[in-house]
Amino acid sequence: AWIMSQIMRYLFKPNAFMKAVIERHKKELGWPAVAPVIGIHVRRGDKVHGPKAEAKPHHLSEYMQHADRFMRSHGARHIYISTDEPNLLDEEGAAVPKSAALLFDRREYRVPEGSGWLASNHKSFNRTAEATNAIRNIWLLSHCDFFVGTISSFFGRASVLIGTGHGILEVCSNAVSALCPQCC
Repeated sequence: AWIMSQIMRYLFKPNAFMKAVIERHKKELGWPAVAPVIGIHVRRGDKVHGPKAEAKPHHLSEYMQHADRFMRSHGARHIYISTDEPNLLDEEGAAVPKSAALLFDRREYRVPEGSGWLASNHKSFNRTAEATNAIRNIWLLSHCDFFVGTISSFFGRASVLIGTGHGILEVCSNAVSALCPQCC
């Protein structure tokens, strides 16, 4: 995993434009300078919907149980959420811990049904904006002190590998809660 983490870290190293995008987004979100951050990636879209679905959806409350554990054991208070689900925080029983400082951009455009939607709406889709959002989200997740998500998704796997390359995260360690333990 170490060599893959170094390769991913090199491939995802942001250029000057992406560095500015990432820093501006962190400022907009109120990203803490030194406090620990829990990164949560919730993958829905075509991964769990439609004819090519390959996984069962996990409710936000499942992710929050893991985040709550990191909050209690490590004093983390900030939770960064990256998702392709536009209405994630509106889920019944989402149960964001009261003491949590949520780092979530409700204004970010999210593709409703993943790549299936993209295929049928490709002419109205802004590829540059979507790629910028994806790289920014993966980079931010990789710089969180803790990760909660499915390692079977590209965002989850890439974030943890890049975080490993930075010496922040380690695949299937105590800082990573995989909702699919068989993925480790």
